[in-house]
Amino acid sequence: MSLPSKILITGASGFVGTQLIEYLESLNKYHLILHSRSKHQKNSKHQVLSGDLIESLSSMENLKDVDCVIHLAGCVSYNSSMKNQLYEDNVLLTRALVNLCIDQGIKKLIFLSSASTLTRSSDPLLISENAIGRPVFHSYYAKTKYLAELEVFRAIEEGMKCVILNPCIILGEGDWNRSSLQVLQKIANGLKFYPVGSIGLIDVRKVVQAIHYAIETERSGLKHLLWQKNIIYKNFIEKACKILNINAPNIKLKYNISKILARFEPIKSYLTRSKNIITNETAFLSAQSFTYCIQNPIPGLILDDLNEEELIRRSIKQNI
Repeated sequence: MSLPSKILITGASGFVGTQLIEYLESLNKYHLILHSRSKHQKNSKHQVLSGDLIESLSSMENLKDVDCVIHLAGCVSYNSSMKNQLYEDNVLLTRALVNLCIDQGIKKLIFLSSASTLTRSSDPLLISENAIGRPVFHSYYAKTKYLAELEVFRAIEEGMKCVILNPCIILGEGDWNRSSLQVLQKIANGLKFYPVGSIGLIDVRKVVQAIHYAIETERSGLKHLLWQKNIIYKNFIEKACKILNINAPNIKLKYNISKILARFEPIKSYLTRSKNIITNETAFLSAQSFTYCIQNPIPGLILDDLNEEELIRRSIKQNI
């Protein structure tokens, strides 16, 4: 009887990581090694690593036996004060991980990137895997994830099989203090305005299924946009407020006004010791309505019409 495939998951204690572990455990066919920067909850089923990723892996015995690395760890921020952290966590960490994988002869790398890396100069508001033209970055976060993708393509040139997944905003069961679920926490804290743009959504369960496909496939070198539905921010916020039983904002926040507010937000943040809600990048992004076009569909993954109200309800449920 063949031994189960050995898989290393970075960012294992994050939103997607916890969902992925539960899913892979249910299949009962993989040997998992889990890593998170903070101490992951103890789980006797798996080997658990914490602390600096590269130091942890460099000192690991039998890393060469790992069949696949799933790289979920990274940083998401649209605050200019986080630029150094974004570059370190998204670019330098991925570069070091790729180098280690190449050195240890690991066969496969799956990288969870972002839909924000897929815009091109031919149409800066179109998000698609095969759009033509030079990359267009609407945020520094998008730029760092794109640079991380280049590191993954370097691994492909070295003979490693790699799959890049590019999800839009991921929702589902999880802690709304972290990751993309923070948008719901901000709504729960109360909003006075609603942006004029739209938001692209995907269920975390679909992202997990896409990762499982990437584990099993022999295909390499493709990017896969993961998207299910667009919804305008006004409707999204109203649905969340209805579930939270709070009043929805009724004042439209136009882009020119949000740009002005972004100038004063750092002062407010300093005085209240809170994170910036409105930045130059979020002001621009929340005023846009992007078009999504999947050109490299994942075989067998059904991205059917999303019931956004049910998804928002599941995302909120365990946080109230």
